[in-house]
Amino acid sequence: MFIPSEVTNRYINCLNYLKASKQIPSIRQYALAIGIHPQCISDIIRGKRDVNSDIIHKSVTHFDLNLNYIYKGIGDFLNSTVVALPNELFNTQGIAFVSSSEQSNYVRDNGAEGYLEGLPKIHLTDRKYLKGDWRAFEVSSDRMSPLLNVGEQLICDSIAREEFGRRIRHGNVYVVVTNFTVFIGRIQNLIKNQSKIIINLDNPFYPSEELYLHELKEVWEVRSKVSVFVPTPKEDKKTFSHDVDCLKETISNQGKMINSLNATIEKLLKQNRAVRV
Repeated sequence: MFIPSEVTNRYINCLNYLKASKQIPSIRQYALAIGIHPQCISDIIRGKRDVNSDIIHKSVTHFDLNLNYIYKGIGDFLNSTVVALPNELFNTQGIAFVSSSEQSNYVRDNGAEGYLEGLPKIHLTDRKYLKGDWRAFEVSSDRMSPLLNVGEQLICDSIAREEFGRRIRHGNVYVVVTNFTVFIGRIQNLIKNQSKIIINLDNPFYPSEELYLHELKEVWEVRSKVSVFVPTPKEDKKTFSHDVDCLKETISNQGKMINSLNATIEKLLKQNRAVRV
């Protein structure tokens, strides 16, 4: 029989306090607010699993739970004093990476227990990536060319659903996940007045996409990218240089032909005027 840890029991006490004090309408809404699948929180409350450091960190970030109480049993349920975050709260497991081939599965399966843990991880040294909810997406098309190229990896920061209207800025680049696909583009935010966004693409060969608020499953703000380096072989450089030289020579020859033609026309005109006189 599974026995929850003391940390888990105190975490559950905090959730019960939030619900009793009407700071959250339901456990489901609480789970969605911190970006965790409701079934995970439900399993914790029912004593089927322990709370992990990632869930605790997201809970502290959104609802200011007291880490002194959760880890040591000291103080009130909500944070009243500052406590140093334990090392296990940092995201040392890496950033889940969603490749081009995995994106259709991500749309369908993200939220299922254990799914994210099974994805490959990207590890970055900058400490800003060690806290918070991050995700990496691979660029799968040339829709945002020349800004983004196929194969590049976008490092993205999560935007909570209740913050879509405020945090999505006009013209910035975002990854948008719907129930059917993953979009990457510059967003025109019309949520406040029209409950929709327009995704504009840098490549003029592709049309814009219009999505309504109820179609948006996740929105991730692109913060950085890992570029693909493609070395150019020396022979390719020589070929390109040769082509440029040939083009210059062709233009020069055409210029000479035009000058010669102009001289001939001018000569004929003079002869024509002389004959008339």
